[in-house]
Amino acid sequence: GVDDADDYKFQITAHRQVAEEINNLQVEQQSLLIQSIGNSSRPRTHDCRHSGTGKGASFFTFWTTPAETFRVRFLRSIESVFYHHPCATMTVYSNSLPANYFETLHNLGYDARVEPIRLKEMATGTPLEPWTENLNEWKQYPYYYAHLSDALRLLTLFKNGGTYLDTDVILFRNLEGLTNAVGLEDMGMVTGDKLCNALMKFEAGNVFLENCLSEFSRTYDPTNWAVNGPDLLTRVWLRMFYNQPNLLSVLDRNAFFVINWRNVDQFFEPSRTDFIDRDMVLLHKTSFALHFWNKMSSQLPIHEDSLMGRVLDEYCILCDVPVE
Repeated sequence: GVDDADDYKFQITAHRQVAEEINNLQVEQQSLLIQSIGNSSRPRTHDCRHSGTGKGASFFTFWTTPAETFRVRFLRSIESVFYHHPCATMTVYSNSLPANYFETLHNLGYDARVEPIRLKEMATGTPLEPWTENLNEWKQYPYYYAHLSDALRLLTLFKNGGTYLDTDVILFRNLEGLTNAVGLEDMGMVTGDKLCNALMKFEAGNVFLENCLSEFSRTYDPTNWAVNGPDLLTRVWLRMFYNQPNLLSVLDRNAFFVINWRNVDQFFEPSRTDFIDRDMVLLHKTSFALHFWNKMSSQLPIHEDSLMGRVLDEYCILCDVPVE
């Protein structure tokens, strides 16, 4: 949300981001793409029987911490997938969640499933296989599970295709019009924009992903948190795929990451209804999704009268389950 003193902060930020030239990344084409996918929300039927939307589409994420750490705010991410793609498949790869964890959604007709993580099996015959041969060594380092998540999302996209999203991403619209797409995030004046791996959609076998997996295995640094994730994607993009939109569609930061991790806390704060209404209009005009940066916001309460409160309840399916 936005308080009285800064009531136009979000609007100014969004408009500034839209107006900036982001390294000739075809911002105009992206705007047309958003319009072609549709500007109006689907009726809240949440029923695949009334629409084939999302049929054949595959979404997935990973959960590597204990089941009791899976909060309702993360469930809302999965619900937003089905809200916009009721006939899609949503797989949560996890060795900690029970197989029937999403039984309530499944009983409502949604294809929500839990599958075990089989890293070595999936990596066999791929450029990531050499990295998996030293897992016992890598596990000794503090960022192993973050790097494992980085590797798994690239590997699964390369092998199977589909859409990967972090559990702190809420979809605002249908993604069927996107192909081989990844978004930029604002890293500040010093480092500039980088590709972010929190939301990605790719065809199986994409050569950009293949090169990312090779880079991961070849240059892996177990002591650096970011170098094997967003930094890796950005290195490969700039070195080999900067002008190859058919292989890699780079979307400006508004597409997925309009809210910056540095100021995400202000959107959890109570705000006036008219300010929230205005911000939601801006978000729908400029964005496919919103990333609420759980690493920075996990301890923040979600107020009903905040922008995040509105976002998390806008595309719910199990709407009677309150967000903590």
